[in-house]
Amino acid sequence: MSSEEAKLANLRCHVKSTNWVYCCGYTEATHRGALIHLLRSEHRNQVVSRLWSRAPTTQEIRAGEIGCRSVVTQREVSLARGVRADLVIKFSTDEGQRAILCEFKVDDVKGEMDEQLRRLECSWRSKHCGLNSAFVVFALGGAEFWQSRPWQCCGSFVQVGVQEMLGLLPPDPRSKLLAEYEKALKDEIVRRKIAATSLSKEEKCGLGYRGRDLWYALYNKVREAMDPSYAKQWRIYTGGNNAAFNWWPSYSQPADVARTASGAFYVELNNGQLCFKFHWCGAEGTRENVKCLKTAALNVLPDGWSATQTRLKKRPQKFTTLAKQPFGLSDPEGAAKRLQELVSTKFPTLCAQIRRKAFV
Repeated sequence: MSSEEAKLANLRCHVKSTNWVYCCGYTEATHRGALIHLLRSEHRNQVVSRLWSRAPTTQEIRAGEIGCRSVVTQREVSLARGVRADLVIKFSTDEGQRAILCEFKVDDVKGEMDEQLRRLECSWRSKHCGLNSAFVVFALGGAEFWQSRPWQCCGSFVQVGVQEMLGLLPPDPRSKLLAEYEKALKDEIVRRKIAATSLSKEEKCGLGYRGRDLWYALYNKVREAMDPSYAKQWRIYTGGNNAAFNWWPSYSQPADVARTASGAFYVELNNGQLCFKFHWCGAEGTRENVKCLKTAALNVLPDGWSATQTRLKKRPQKFTTLAKQPFGLSDPEGAAKRLQELVSTKFPTLCAQIRRKAFV
């Protein structure tokens, strides 16, 4: 048995085991429960110190310098109407009371994650303006790839990914709960490495894939294979119905390449489909405009692109998929080269041709 086959066999065995993480589900609530359990152990000072030392406003404090006299955790803390913090860690030191506001994300987020985190921070500061606070988002599934780098800051939030979460655990957990949680986190790293479009539905289920997490891992492989100048122009996020990986021309191109008075063109990967799309400004996305633009795009785009079967709505659209084509991700390096070529050479020409035909 090869090392790769051994990894797959071990992963299948772990997923079928009585590990409490797989029994409860690899969810935000599961990760929050594991962290609370860790904060109630003898390792709480090290955990709090490490999280606090990473906060953007407190980087002058080194890990290990905080002596916590008491640590209190509160779940689902209401901050404002429709705004709740997943977890708040309050602790007392010789310098006074402090708090760490924690948000947990796995794979799916409704709306923009950055906007959610900003609302959380603003709501917390308005309610606890005098409290010395730090902010941490635990991105422990596909959400980790949206920010793309460990310990990266989003506003005042610092991001903790799977590898960083493993670093918060004790080297040899005596607690069975923490030991099984550590195994589940290591399984998540293996799943990312072996992610492939060739896996059948049964194989995905047997290996513990949750759905969109496989696509996020594949997108990240492609982004890592790109030249750095291109990689930073591509964004991974959750769309309304699927995992998305898109490129906006405003990241690197002059505004007149893809922008028009009615909106802007861009490209996006939706699972295994490469989509040529348009973002409408204001109320410009009327049924007539959408139909005209889609017709112009199909007349210009080369063979291989096909029309999308979308129902034209009465109210103006915000985003329109003009055409799509299958796009293989089995070879991340090859996919990266093809995407780079598309956005650097073909995209500007296609946009100009469509603009001339559609008059948008």
